[in-house]
Amino acid sequence: MNPARLFVLVLVLVLLVAGAGWLVFGRPPAPAAANGEEAASSSPGLLGPAAEELARLTIHLPDRPTIVRLRRQGPRLWRLEEPWLDRADPAAVEAVIRALRFDRPEPLREDWRGRSDADLGLEPPAVVAELELAGGRRHELRVGTPDLTGSRYVVRFDGERRLVGVALVRTLDRPPQQWRDPALFADPGAVAAIEWFPRDGAGFRLERSGMRWRLTAPEEFLLSPAGEGMVARLLRARADSLPEEVATEEEIQVFEAGDRLVLHRPGAPPVRVWLAGGGILASDRPYPLLVQAGDFRLLHTPLEDLRSPYLFDLVPGEIVSLELTVGGRSGRFRRRAPGWFGPDGELLPPAEQKHLDELVARVCTIRPQRPGVPAPAREPDGRLVLSRSLQPKAASGAELWWWSRPDGMPWVAAAGTAEATEVDFNLHLGAAAMLPD
Repeated sequence: MNPARLFVLVLVLVLLVAGAGWLVFGRPPAPAAANGEEAASSSPGLLGPAAEELARLTIHLPDRPTIVRLRRQGPRLWRLEEPWLDRADPAAVEAVIRALRFDRPEPLREDWRGRSDADLGLEPPAVVAELELAGGRRHELRVGTPDLTGSRYVVRFDGERRLVGVALVRTLDRPPQQWRDPALFADPGAVAAIEWFPRDGAGFRLERSGMRWRLTAPEEFLLSPAGEGMVARLLRARADSLPEEVATEEEIQVFEAGDRLVLHRPGAPPVRVWLAGGGILASDRPYPLLVQAGDFRLLHTPLEDLRSPYLFDLVPGEIVSLELTVGGRSGRFRRRAPGWFGPDGELLPPAEQKHLDELVARVCTIRPQRPGVPAPAREPDGRLVLSRSLQPKAASGAELWWWSRPDGMPWVAAAGTAEATEVDFNLHLGAAAMLPD
């Protein structure tokens, strides 16, 4: 080959290779999507993430004479302002928010784009929803006719016609009565204390204690699992029906002369609930509601039947540290996300992890004998502190003392108490095995 031609051919090949390398390795990376774009792609609904800012919702149903108006009062608290003044069902409103955030709309079908709003059921619409966000921004959603499958509807959202899923339409097009909250008490998970004032006899006070409930007056003890279940059933009770008329003056007088229940939530005024004649009237809701007697079983159960059978006010899952002392040896153990860490700060082997979990579970479920035996006068053979904090302190948990017996099964007692009880596991041997020599 002619040397000149060979040189030109080699030069072209070199330039081609260099260009390919620039395309693969040298081209600057595409700019990353902004956080807002990423959030929008993961929330593809009509409003996207802004749906969480919904503050007011007004729904017009042209085939019905009523208008539904709702206003946000808190993170999961909504107020129904029309057609009744009442507490709104938070689940119903949350369903609307989820649909507005996540249900992806589609463009209008090509053969429908030339049709008029009247042809597509948008004039007059089946439903009109006015949406107001926390910052004051407003949107309008008009619902028209379904497609042939019935799975999507034509809508006009802020003037633009689209197709949306049936789920969004169903959340809006519901009978007005279904916007009312059938739960007797709002936000039961936030209730921190319950007081009971019967017209005849003594009442009581319950307070939430971590993951459990504790009676604090007239006595003080942890509730039994059965008692915990009664509290949960009371707080999650639902009305048999929701009347449309508020209580009359005569009905109010009857209720206020009856028994009284008071629910306390941090940062909120207490809710007073009067009970009479198989119904209740609450201070935050003007409607007399019929209830199931079984939902209020807690209020009529003898206090002794509510008492926990366990020695300590502890739940295994809330223990995050412990300190063991046997003779002159002592060690602290802490639980973090991976598991239990030993006194040296190292993660314990699986067998030792399991041993500590079993030890904590056994101690938390010790049932004291009634009557107990006198605690030995001598110094305890071992001590165990279980704590809800990363520092093993009895003030944030409990302290157990034990004394070995000839048969290997120890007596145990809460620190400083006069009565001990027998347990059926060798606490001394198990604890000593966890401590370094």
